Amino acid sequence: MVEREDYQVAAIGRIAGIGQQGVAILTLEVKGGYYRVTIDLSSETVKSVEERVSG
Repeated sequence: MVEREDYQVAAIGRIAGIGQQGVAILTLEVKGGYYRVTIDLSSETVKSVEERVSG
């Protein structure tokens, strides 16, 4: 992921059970707000984007 002036990557995580690919979670800071992006790793699709009160 490439960071630009208008957003920063605040956190990256991965959740998976044993033998499962699971999901990746990115937290982005965009113009003072935080957004959590959940990605299904098996299908490589974005499952949700949520605005968060804090990182």
